[in-house]
Amino acid sequence: GFEVCRRLQADPSLKEVPIIFLTASNEVQNVVKGFELGAVDYIVKPFNAAELLSRVNTHLQLRAARRKLEELATKLSRYLSPQVYASIFSGERDVKIGTQRKPLTVFFSDIVGFTARTES
Repeated sequence: GFEVCRRLQADPSLKEVPIIFLTASNEVQNVVKGFELGAVDYIVKPFNAAELLSRVNTHLQLRAARRKLEELATKLSRYLSPQVYASIFSGERDVKIGTQRKPLTVFFSDIVGFTARTES
């Protein structure tokens, strides 16, 4: 089971598949190792079929919600500067976001013959 978990986690196309260990071993070090390798749940035999189905459905719903959240974050990143986006998703709770205006001078000038000179 641990080796299969490692291989699934190593494959980018399968990395997001929720892994649930279903085993007869209830040793704490095995449970911890399973979670460290990327499992989302660990069920010890004998198990209740209704509980197993409920856990599988819960993890599939969580995966769908995570995908939706990633999709929304990607859409949001299109409308925010990288600095503001990073501030929002940095994990800090007390991030202050504000606007700042800087003076800007724009100079337009029409130089006689400039276009002809640059195109030659």
